[in-house]
Amino acid sequence: MSKISRDILSIAISIFLSVSILPNATANELETVRQKAIGDNTYFKEETYCHSINVNGELQALINNQWRGIKSALGWDTDSSCPESNLVRPWTRAVVPEGTQLRWRVWFDGAFDWTSETFIATKNSAPADEPLDTVIKEVKPPLTTKSDKSISKTIRCSKGKKIKEITEVSPRCPKGYKQIKKR
Repeated sequence: MSKISRDILSIAISIFLSVSILPNATANELETVRQKAIGDNTYFKEETYCHSINVNGELQALINNQWRGIKSALGWDTDSSCPESNLVRPWTRAVVPEGTQLRWRVWFDGAFDWTSETFIATKNSAPADEPLDTVIKEVKPPLTTKSDKSISKTIRCSKGKKIKEITEVSPRCPKGYKQIKKR
């Protein structure tokens, strides 16, 4: 691929990714967010591997011995050192105290789920005396197991005269069964 073709592809990917990640943001607005993040020490970019477009990414922090997603990728930078098949690296803006253990998670539903090696936040983007749980407002709850009945749903499935009740976080009927609609 020629240098010009690669540059055009990079621009097209940047525009596509900025529209798909922040649907209401223009490429200029996304770049403004990135520059502000770089300026105020809240910019984090996955530097170890290159990734393909149309994958998901989030920055995670180790909080109370559990990895939690603290911020989704806001953008995907093209990198000239990346191969043509995997052109991008995720970045985001997050307020994180210095010394926090972090990692990137990149995944594509049903295909793969990858996490980077851990690294320590060396940029002090938060007041040192505030605990991490206070600073990070966007922390998601830890992943739940199927046995967690507090957020589980129950559906009913039928196959002929057989009826099964399935209780899970995301219940699905077994193969050959059809979900019975509630009245």
